[in-house]
Amino acid sequence: DAKTAMRRLPEESGQLRIAMAESLCSSFFPDILEIYHKSYPKVELLISTGGTDDIFHMLRHNEADMVYTLDKRIYSSDLVTALEKEEEVCFVAAPSYSQSGKVFTLEELASYDFILTERNMSYRKHLDELMAARTLEIHPFLELGNVTIIKNLLERGTGISFLPVYAVKSSLENGSLVKLTAFEKPTGVWRQLIYHKNKWVTPQMQSMIDLIKEFENT
Repeated sequence: DAKTAMRRLPEESGQLRIAMAESLCSSFFPDILEIYHKSYPKVELLISTGGTDDIFHMLRHNEADMVYTLDKRIYSSDLVTALEKEEEVCFVAAPSYSQSGKVFTLEELASYDFILTERNMSYRKHLDELMAARTLEIHPFLELGNVTIIKNLLERGTGISFLPVYAVKSSLENGSLVKLTAFEKPTGVWRQLIYHKNKWVTPQMQSMIDLIKEFENT
């Protein structure tokens, strides 16, 4: 599995700087960080979070070795995509909002209290574009970048949100949250691990790429 498939290089040291979307850091990445540190205890990991524009600014100014982003599929001649995967995003809330499998219009959803990530977060932009296409706008009563806090508030029945499925996977599985089905299906977003084409791929970078690839396949 991913814990045993990594190349074991105990002498590997130095730094690995990764800039990423906050929801990846809080929801998807902790297990990977734990495995990586156990395998390479001498590598210093520096993790920064931010919106897509922020993290690519860091990459292009050599303030990050790699970016791990969640947004529209990104291609550029100066970038190398080490791996990518399409992710589902959905409207999500406590079961009390589901109304026996009701299919909601965007107008109906827009009337609810929303908790959302900040406007510069990738899937928030997708929601704004989805609503704008129907001349609708959502004014959330709360905006914050921490998806874990958003999830906890949703589980208490405090409004609805629009999040990647992986970020609420455990809550959907245990029934504390449910997907709200809309007539207009939201488009997916892409999770991508990217580095600059002029960047020398260090052993620390390669071992992280290898680990995430192995993690995808477990």
